[in-house]
Amino acid sequence: LRTNRLLTLRAFRESDGVQHELRQAAAALRRATAACPILPDSWLLLGELAPAATRRVVDVPLLAVAGRLARGRRGLLRECGLAQLQAGAVIAGLSDLWRAAANQSERRQVLDLAWRYDRLQESLEALPIVSLVEFSEIARSWADERPPPAVRRVVALLSEGIQRERAELPLADRLYLEAQIAFLRQQTSQAVDKLEQAVHNRPNAHKWRAELVRTLLEQGRSKEAESHARFLAAAEPENRRYLTLLKEAIRQQLDPRSRHSSK
Repeated sequence: LRTNRLLTLRAFRESDGVQHELRQAAAALRRATAACPILPDSWLLLGELAPAATRRVVDVPLLAVAGRLARGRRGLLRECGLAQLQAGAVIAGLSDLWRAAANQSERRQVLDLAWRYDRLQESLEALPIVSLVEFSEIARSWADERPPPAVRRVVALLSEGIQRERAELPLADRLYLEAQIAFLRQQTSQAVDKLEQAVHNRPNAHKWRAELVRTLLEQGRSKEAESHARFLAAAEPENRRYLTLLKEAIRQQLDPRSRHSSK
């Protein structure tokens, strides 16, 4: 049924009347891009019209222009990225989708796509990664559910990033990145040591300290966890997650059998 529907749509698209209208639309869009070359919407529509009007793949160069012009327009960038993927320009499409992502969850989805397309290595080298620290957080939560080859690729990228930016990388950031690498390698004891050093060098990095508390609780080190949790609860008394961590650290000391990870 789906095949028949696609054949019907293809025949409709290739009919003389539809082709005439598509060529007219493409001509109008070319005039629009000539009149205002910095308007990304026109470039995107012109690129997407290519398969319908010329019976070939989406015009990748036109989509690349649209992506460069879109800048901070997330919705348009996402459209460009999806169109690039459809055209087979996987790396360019993933880069646009990465730039369009509004949060870490959406960036994890981009890594998922890279993995499914079997282009993870190339993607990791090409993605416009602004912050190694943020990427390490995304990559660790993503790689936790992936096979060893994927983990090794992420570790290699982070290690290369540390070496490349060592001269400009703040000590606390470097220690945190080294902790994430150790976590990925399942070297938990070393990871905790590095994470403790990172927190010591940047006491107000509450997100890192909360991560340390959760890890200590998982290891049953509730006394140490309580100390850090009290710091967080005092710094942000309105933050319920930090209060929950403190309660869990106290509960674990009263009843060690209750040990579990508080998210």
